[in-house]
Amino acid sequence: MEVAKGNTAFQFTEARRLILEKFPMNRGSIAAVHPGENIFGLSPSSRTALALDITGLRPQNELEGLFFRSPFNRQMVLLKDGVLRVLYRGTSRCPHAVLRWLFQLMTLNPGVSASAFHTLWEISIDQMASADKGNIDLWCPVLKDIAQAFYNLGACASTLDPTGLFQPEFGAKDSEFPEHLFGAAGIKREVIEEAPSPFVLAATLGNICKFLTLCAASHPHRYLDRERLALLTLLCRVGLDRNLCKQPNVDLQQLLLFLLEGVQDWPGKLPELCESLCHVSLHHHNMVAVVRSFPDTTPRGRQLRRNLSLCFMAKLLGKAQMARSLLQKENQLEQLGHLLPLMKPAALKKGLQMELRLAEHPGRGQLEALAELDQEACYLCYSLLTLANAIVTNQAVPSRHQGTLSQLCIQLQQHISATVREDSRLMYRTQLKDLAARTYIKWQGLLTQGWLRTTLPAGPE
Repeated sequence: MEVAKGNTAFQFTEARRLILEKFPMNRGSIAAVHPGENIFGLSPSSRTALALDITGLRPQNELEGLFFRSPFNRQMVLLKDGVLRVLYRGTSRCPHAVLRWLFQLMTLNPGVSASAFHTLWEISIDQMASADKGNIDLWCPVLKDIAQAFYNLGACASTLDPTGLFQPEFGAKDSEFPEHLFGAAGIKREVIEEAPSPFVLAATLGNICKFLTLCAASHPHRYLDRERLALLTLLCRVGLDRNLCKQPNVDLQQLLLFLLEGVQDWPGKLPELCESLCHVSLHHHNMVAVVRSFPDTTPRGRQLRRNLSLCFMAKLLGKAQMARSLLQKENQLEQLGHLLPLMKPAALKKGLQMELRLAEHPGRGQLEALAELDQEACYLCYSLLTLANAIVTNQAVPSRHQGTLSQLCIQLQQHISATVREDSRLMYRTQLKDLAARTYIKWQGLLTQGWLRTTLPAGPE
């Protein structure tokens, strides 16, 4: 496979230098955990009360009327005592305004958050069970409700949607609650100085994902395709928060799976989804985390992981204009063959050197700068090779693609394995060479599986 010499040079922009400054590296080794993004960097809203908007609500009985008229502190006592679960059990329908209020309460302090989630969950499940078949009136939060919940946790429009891709869908400005809904007469406000702890944030986001999964599973057609794509992008962005990098994301993965399976025009929306996800983060390791957040247990999940990895690689290698055209091709392995020669660590390092010549680094020696460039080049190559593995997958290669995979093995050895010189003081080189060796063994194993499948006779029926 021939590659023009002009295409082997790694293309950089001014954004590359900004990325290096924004995501500093640990010296000596490649980070095992992605650096993440600062999504929930602001202090959460200082309110400790969220008043229930009873405009237009007519109490169905005296107990409901008492709850509506009660101040926030008393409503919280009734909520923790399970009064709402008893009130809306059976034939009594819970107003959507109350369910929306419970959903937003999940973003308050942990004690209120847990009670609000369990009440919202039990009321929704009970009303689904008691409703007539085919006539389930489950309240599902709209996109503005979901974005507002994230704002309450300390996010803002610039961190949730830095590129403004889906701002029209979520309406950041319109989704902010009016000031009169926060707090209530006689309630003392307590200012929260720090962002929520990683465990509290992970638990709250997990509860949000659980309820959204219930909505997506019980009402597959509730969200339109464009809403699903915007929600998928937003959730991937939220999942990159630095407080969540070392937290399990099972609830998020399950929600992403249900949202993917519910897209109606999947072939038409796949390129649009990949293009949108390419703007979730600028850091290559974060891109790997985004790909891994989608389960590979379904055909759609595997297809998205392959195509998204290809788009990420094209963007990282300065071939972003090729990303959309690459998606039009059925054979991703052949497209990978055009990108693999560009991953040579020496070429990546040369590109970084060319970029840093434009910037001044007072007080830093040339040797130290070159050492950092060498590590960054290997780090980038490591992420690119991980994305390449996601394109190849773990399934046996059909006979028509075995020649392409065999050529990829040759390119892997030629452009990466043979060009990395190990050093006892530079662990990151050893890590990259180890990944290249394991990748080569894996790809050769897939070739063997495909060869055995096509040559061995079928067993007795």
